Amino acid sequence: MEKRGTGYAHEMLVAFFFLILVVTFYASDYQLAMPAILLMAGGVMILGGSVIKEPLIITAGVVCLAIALMYSEVFK
Repeated sequence: MEKRGTGYAHEMLVAFFFLILVVTFYASDYQLAMPAILLMAGGVMILGGSVIKEPLIITAGVVCLAIALMYSEVFK
């Protein structure tokens, strides 16, 4: 992988997923807002990955959308 701007794509994705996990498990007040946050993050990741032609970020965006779907079904 070539170096782009702030870091490698997989490093940024690991940091993003760690942030999502922390917010998911420690922010009980935001359980209703989490699916919306995950949907926006997934959409931005898909759009950004499409623009810079990085398939790892596009895949992570799709996974983020799937997590939003599962999260909304579990925490109704």
